[in-house]
Amino acid sequence: MKKTTLTTLIGIAGTLLLVMQASAATTFSFSPANISVKEGQEVTLNIAIDPHGVKNYTVKTELNYPMDLLEAKSFSFESGWIAISRAGYDVMDNSNGLLIKTAGYPGGISGVAPFGSVSFIAKKSGNGTVSVGSNSLVLDATSKNALDSAQSQIAVVITPATVAPTSESSPVPAQQNAPEVAPAPTPTVGEAAQQTKPIVSQPATSSTLLMAALGTLTFGTGKTWIGILSGAVILLIIILAIYFFTRKPRDNKQ
Repeated sequence: MKKTTLTTLIGIAGTLLLVMQASAATTFSFSPANISVKEGQEVTLNIAIDPHGVKNYTVKTELNYPMDLLEAKSFSFESGWIAISRAGYDVMDNSNGLLIKTAGYPGGISGVAPFGSVSFIAKKSGNGTVSVGSNSLVLDATSKNALDSAQSQIAVVITPATVAPTSESSPVPAQQNAPEVAPAPTPTVGEAAQQTKPIVSQPATSSTLLMAALGTLTFGTGKTWIGILSGAVILLIIILAIYFFTRKPRDNKQ
């Protein structure tokens, strides 16, 4: 009975130990949690390490990203990390959408710590994912890979670039030509002489004198009967004057 109880307790302790080790597996975290940008914009993805209390000393991060949507431009480590630049440990391959960065931390880390930042350019609109590759690893004090096998991935959403609306300019009305004015004909020598010839006043005709006299007899009224009456009166006066001055004086009878 005691032996069975001891075996059970050992089994429970082993299970708890395995659970504790599983819960202590190192994970990656990303900021922002998802990439959402417009075409042509630049976005920075921050990578952090969470050892869950177990000291980690070396980290190899492998990221897979959609090469048709994103182009990696640069990567920078956070302070305190010593980069390992060896073949297979330091890769930036935009043709295959692969980024590998490896660094060690002297003295190790046991809490959440920033690892580095990668800058991407959004090449075109579309949807995809950025995920942690299977070749990633995190080494503890015994050089054992403490990285959790189940790693999350983040979504990538790239929308078309916003095109600024162009202001439609009002159509410029067609310029209306002014009506053509035919130039005045140049006068000939004879016409020029006639144009420059001084105007000589014509002598008054008999009809003109008659109209002027009639206008005088009407006293400016323009009425014909007044003119006739005035003329008759004047004629009578003339006749009387002729008679008076031409008659012979009679001899006085004795």
